[in-house]
Amino acid sequence: MNTLPKPGEWVWVDSDIGVPIGARVTVTPSAAEFGQEQEASLRIMHPTSVEGVDDMIKLGDMTEAGLLRNLLMRHKRGLIYTYTGSVLVAVNPYQDFPFYSADQVELYHGRKLGELPPHIFAIAESCYCNMMRHLRNQCCIISGESGAGKTETTKLILQYLAAISGELSEQQIEQQILESNPILEAFGNAKTIRNDNSSRFGKYLEIFFNKKGVIEGARVEQYLLEKSRVCHQALEERNYHVFYCMLAGATAEEKKTLNLGDAKEYKFLSKGGCIQCDSRDDAKDYQRILSAMKILTFSELQCQEILKLLAAMLHLGNVCFQGNTQNNLETSDVSKSQHFSMAASLLEVKRSALAKSLTERSFMTNRESVIKPLSADQASDCRDAFVKAIYNKLFIWIVEKINNVIYKKLTKSPKSSFLSIGLLDIFGFENFKTNSILDVLAVKPCNLLALIDEESHFPKGSDATMLNKMNQQHRRNKNYLSSRSEYDTDFGVRHYAGIVYYDSKGFLEKNRDAVSSDMINMVKKTKNMLLQQIFEEELSTNNVKISNNKKIVMTPNNSLRAQTDSRKQVATLSAQFRQSLDSLMKALSACQPSFIRCFKPNNEKQSETFDRELCMRQLRYSGMLDTIRIRKLGFPIRHTFQDFLKRYRVLLKTTVCDPKTETAAAVIFLRDAHDAILERLREEKLSKIALVIQRVMMGHKDRKSFLRKRRAAVVLQKNWRAYRQEKLRRKLQHGFDRLKSKIRSRKMQQKFQRQREAALTIQNQVRGYRAKKVYKQKREAIILLQAYTRGMMARRETSKLRDNASMLRQQKEAQQRIAVELKQRLNVIAKSQPAVREPEPIVEQDSEEESIDLMPPPPVQKVSEVKKAADQIEKKERSAVLESLEEPSITITPSSISTTPTPSLEEEEDDDFDDASEEFSFYKFSILNFQSNHGHTHLNQRLKQPLLPHDDEADVLACLTVWWIILRYMEDIPEPKSADAFSQASSTISSRVLPHKQGRRLSSLVGLDQIILRKNKKKLGGGNRKASVITEEPEDFTEDEDILIGEGPTLDRPLTSMEKLNIIIGYALSRRDIRDEIYCQICKQLVNNRNRKSRMHGWTLLSICLGIFPPSELFIKYLESFILRGPNDYKEYCAKRLQRIIANGERKELPCVIEQQVAKSKEPIEVSVTLLDDSTVSLQLDSLSTSAEVCQAVANKIDLRDTYGFSLYITLFEKMWSLGSCGNHVFDAVSQCEQEMRRQGKPEKDALWMLSIRKELFTPWHDCSKDPVSSDLIYRQVIKGIKIGDYMSDKEDEYVQMAAQHYYIKFGSAYSRENVQKVVGECIETTLIESKSMSKWIQLISAVILQDPYAKGKLKTDIVKGDLVKNAQRAWPLHFSKFFEVIMMSGPPLPKSRFVVAVNWSGIFFMDGRDKRLLELPYLEVKEVRIISESHLNTRSVSLATIRGEFVLKSGECAEMAALIEKHLVGLKQRSVYALVRQDVNKPDDPMFLVCKRGDLLLAEEDEKDSPERNWFKATNQRTDASGAVYRDRVMFLPTLDKPTDELLELLTPGQNRTAATNAPEREVSVAPVSLKEFAIDNFRPAVRLAAWPATPTLISFSTWATTPSNMPAAPWS
Repeated sequence: MNTLPKPGEWVWVDSDIGVPIGARVTVTPSAAEFGQEQEASLRIMHPTSVEGVDDMIKLGDMTEAGLLRNLLMRHKRGLIYTYTGSVLVAVNPYQDFPFYSADQVELYHGRKLGELPPHIFAIAESCYCNMMRHLRNQCCIISGESGAGKTETTKLILQYLAAISGELSEQQIEQQILESNPILEAFGNAKTIRNDNSSRFGKYLEIFFNKKGVIEGARVEQYLLEKSRVCHQALEERNYHVFYCMLAGATAEEKKTLNLGDAKEYKFLSKGGCIQCDSRDDAKDYQRILSAMKILTFSELQCQEILKLLAAMLHLGNVCFQGNTQNNLETSDVSKSQHFSMAASLLEVKRSALAKSLTERSFMTNRESVIKPLSADQASDCRDAFVKAIYNKLFIWIVEKINNVIYKKLTKSPKSSFLSIGLLDIFGFENFKTNSILDVLAVKPCNLLALIDEESHFPKGSDATMLNKMNQQHRRNKNYLSSRSEYDTDFGVRHYAGIVYYDSKGFLEKNRDAVSSDMINMVKKTKNMLLQQIFEEELSTNNVKISNNKKIVMTPNNSLRAQTDSRKQVATLSAQFRQSLDSLMKALSACQPSFIRCFKPNNEKQSETFDRELCMRQLRYSGMLDTIRIRKLGFPIRHTFQDFLKRYRVLLKTTVCDPKTETAAAVIFLRDAHDAILERLREEKLSKIALVIQRVMMGHKDRKSFLRKRRAAVVLQKNWRAYRQEKLRRKLQHGFDRLKSKIRSRKMQQKFQRQREAALTIQNQVRGYRAKKVYKQKREAIILLQAYTRGMMARRETSKLRDNASMLRQQKEAQQRIAVELKQRLNVIAKSQPAVREPEPIVEQDSEEESIDLMPPPPVQKVSEVKKAADQIEKKERSAVLESLEEPSITITPSSISTTPTPSLEEEEDDDFDDASEEFSFYKFSILNFQSNHGHTHLNQRLKQPLLPHDDEADVLACLTVWWIILRYMEDIPEPKSADAFSQASSTISSRVLPHKQGRRLSSLVGLDQIILRKNKKKLGGGNRKASVITEEPEDFTEDEDILIGEGPTLDRPLTSMEKLNIIIGYALSRRDIRDEIYCQICKQLVNNRNRKSRMHGWTLLSICLGIFPPSELFIKYLESFILRGPNDYKEYCAKRLQRIIANGERKELPCVIEQQVAKSKEPIEVSVTLLDDSTVSLQLDSLSTSAEVCQAVANKIDLRDTYGFSLYITLFEKMWSLGSCGNHVFDAVSQCEQEMRRQGKPEKDALWMLSIRKELFTPWHDCSKDPVSSDLIYRQVIKGIKIGDYMSDKEDEYVQMAAQHYYIKFGSAYSRENVQKVVGECIETTLIESKSMSKWIQLISAVILQDPYAKGKLKTDIVKGDLVKNAQRAWPLHFSKFFEVIMMSGPPLPKSRFVVAVNWSGIFFMDGRDKRLLELPYLEVKEVRIISESHLNTRSVSLATIRGEFVLKSGECAEMAALIEKHLVGLKQRSVYALVRQDVNKPDDPMFLVCKRGDLLLAEEDEKDSPERNWFKATNQRTDASGAVYRDRVMFLPTLDKPTDELLELLTPGQNRTAATNAPEREVSVAPVSLKEFAIDNFRPAVRLAAWPATPTLISFSTWATTPSNMPAAPWS
């Protein structure tokens, strides 16, 4: 009687699953309470079964229950692998585990089986080691039910072998073998009820290795693909993966070509009622299949052909048949559908031939061909057989194609030169309600297959006759279960795994596995090469029989011989199965096997569920218990005696071994433990022997090395002694050589001196001769030139004198007549009137038409007075005659009573521009520079050639057009009267004067600061402002192409004075080379111009031009001389404008309306500049006033001392942009405002622009206490900006604090709620008040005001104001910045190459145009800034060297940006007290000097640092806290006012042993991607458009805007 178990012990308890289960005793009853049966059912559990073991041979309970519990316990702990000796049991975990990585491969590589925990890699390593150790082929048999993980196990073994072989391999064969899996799985795997990736074919993968263990190739053998799945699937199952992958992953174009839709549209894919598989991504798998095919050298055409066959199968599955009856026979027809037509098209056969082969069957009877129609069901079966045959043949072809790639190299070498490891993945065992012949697994030869095969060959054989024969012959066999009745079609087979029942219906037809001859004939006629290729065997056996002697025997189709041959060559399904089984067993028998048993823990695919009953059945089916017993009791290791002696002979202590003959023929059996002991002893013995051999070989090697070195030392000594002797000899020889060279050099030097003196004498003579010759030639040329010039001048003077003499004679005669007549009349008057009044003078009066009226003739005076007057007139006449001899002129005489015609009312006295004696007279300039004999005097005709020579034809045409417009402006010629259709188009001529295309709208004129900050404000939701009256354009807006304007219909119309002025100045601004021409044309029209009105227009035009563009250096002095000879009212005015244009530079825009108005009055322009406190300052400006001048004038008037950073701003409507405080012209911006009004269709005079002064930039060392006026202006700017939403913050406390400071500044410390409410209204934005209510803001601000330090009132107002300014400076650094548009040409990589650089007091910011900051650079990180000029590209860039790398930035304002950064750097260094040691200073001679190392931070004393007379200063070393003197040239002052951090110091000290500096990765230098278009815009000169003269009109390119955008912020004046 067994003792009862104690509490806590583990026992075996009977269960309803047929095997005991483990249980733990909690309470032990008494023997009386416990029955004998219950006591007998309890068995104490062996200790090994309590926790489980990794090798089930070690189990004490060698029962089914012990095996089951061991697997259960390990499964719970996530241990899916268990050994059974050398057999591995793998339980499918249904989840991913991380122990298949490269580290695990490295862990198991080179380790023996059992040294490490069970693993699939251990079995793979065992196969690999056994192959390399025994030089014998290996095979690994992987078995188990469907879904047990056989396919994944095969992949893992293949992965391991590829990994360990890939370390030695230089080929890509491993990758190709691995990539064969996706293809085979796609075409051979499908989803079943129990497995989402079930292999539906048998696969034997044989991997070949060379002697070094490197994979050389592989070969795949496939066994009996499940063809029926193509046409029929069980419920909740899918067809093969490739169909769903093709429909999910094919492109729209491919689907359109193949006429494919969704998977649910095809019957072959929807019969199982399952389209989607949750564990698979069909679209992703499709791309992987295509990639694998490319790696395995499938061509693009082959892939397309495969897709066509797959699509054809799907279309055939949707073909329907209509049953009919003809002549008492059932017939069928193919229903008309698009699927049938598409299938025939894809198979490249005729539709009639395909329909006939599907609905009819032909066969031979008595040498006669008979055609039998098929019923609808038979036609469907024929269709299914054809589809299954295509898919099976396609699968076989794909396997052969893969083998041709991965096995190609091995075909050239004998098979014996390679070793192999075979991986057998056999069918998964599945037992369904209805089983077919395809699911039978025969382990031993079975007569059932022979009977089925035999019955298939009988013409009249049927499923019933076959079943009767099997029942009769195997009824008494216990493994065969016959039918229950003669009407029953089922029979059963008792397999090792259990009883399986089969339905014999359709066995013979499936066993024949043949395609009708009609189908073969149809395939023969197809043009689809792949279809013919996969049916190549059937096509060859149908008509041609190839013998071994390569003779071709042609056999007619209708002969009996052909029928017999074809029947013999068609193998049945059972024959194929037997042939495959035989070849497989033959391959396995030649290899050393390893076994892997795969188990699935449950049918629901749950990761942590263990079904005991299911696993128990699998244990029984697999025969695991018997395997363990055999392994435990038997002798699995076998050696022949010769092999045993050869392997373990090393363990003998004697060298003599003479076995007996009988013993030599025996076989030695060993257990696993004994084999392991022998292997361990063998390795130990071999290791000892190897050590002895190594020791002897190393000694021999070292002895040999010693002797070689000793011989080498002797040779070295000998050569060294010889070298020293040779060196001494060479030294002596060198001394003699030097002595000889000295003597020779002295002789050569003396000879050279003599020759040099002779050469100098010859050179002097030759040069003197040549100089005299050149002088003589030049002198003759000058004399000749002077002669021609004097002759030309003499001829001109003679011509003038001749003309003047003739005119003088006529005038003299006329004057004589007038004098005689006057005397006669005076005598008459003297006689008739005794007394006369004094004559009144003639007065000129300017009317609105600018004409001159003469007063009535004076009354007659006394005779004596009249005589006296007459004498004076005669004296004047004589003097006029004498003057006329020197300078020809026309004299206007007083009017008289005579009938002689008087001069015109518009004619005046002569001008004084023809003084040829002056050095820089306009007359002399015309002689020297005018072409085509052009004179320098007034002309009322059109020119045919410009006054000055021009190389550019476009400049020539522009000059002629300008001359035409100048004549019309000065009213020297009348305006055209025609006004055609072009008048309206050209009414905007003044808006197309300057050649610029892009961004010239007012919305783009505002500065980058306003653009960026306004966008940020919009993004933050700030501001509740009304919409601007100026329409916004997109940022990438570009105007139309340049419109060329010249002579022709565009200008041949009446033009206003403004339009003509804009055309003239527009040409001058756009074409720099014709500016002197324009000035010369104006001056020419002012010389000898008798029309006063025309002259006034000319001087007005000249004064306006002098306010826009300067003349060239060549013409400046001539123009200045010309102006000084002008009328008094314009002389000083124009001279001053000439000096101003030379000093301040040219303008960029057209003159504005107010400039044209003041040009007539010659008065300064009165403007008002608005300050931040809404007060205004009145200033007098002119056309050339700059923003710097305006800012300085305002500063002088308001006593502003700290002017740095204050800039002039111009505002139009709600748009405002900075003019800076530099050389930007103020009225250029005014002109832009007027042009914007013109663009909107409004008069230019209505442009309501306004000038104001604002703080634009702070210095890093800004001090509010130095200038209270400056602080007050900034304070008002900040308060106003907060109110209108310019300055926004995410922190509510900042608004509250600044509002409290504003309250204290305005009202002091006295608290008043009404005043607080006023402050809220003044400095809190309206939207913020609306979002948080007025009372809430009052409460928050009041809380701060009522606290210290504001409540006590001890703070000064200026201090609080300065604190507010500092807070605003720190809070909004970007609002006080200079912005520059740049292109990064090179530098460390950034997300963008085009961005905006913001320079402010805190550093340099790289912005992407909005609030995103690409990079922030404090000045401490900046090493150097410099300008890079590229002369070949005519561009300039800024090089910004930082500790992050060097940035090369291209900008139109690079000089201004570099100057601003350099100013901040220099100023910070001058004010900095922190210095960095540049070189080590070790133990100086003077003890007062510091000892410091390179990279040490020094704190300089303020008083000592600023002593320029000394080259040293006192400082404290921050590393050692020591103080002393340091030389200035050994340190570098850092551009910072605050102590730098340790991280920055490590970056600033290159070469130091610091972590940050050492480990800092080298930055990649990027080059900005600049397109050819961008390069052309920046560097190419503008295209010149030429026009013929005078056939076509003169066309000149103009636009309304300046070359340099004035909206860009300018540098602050300092």
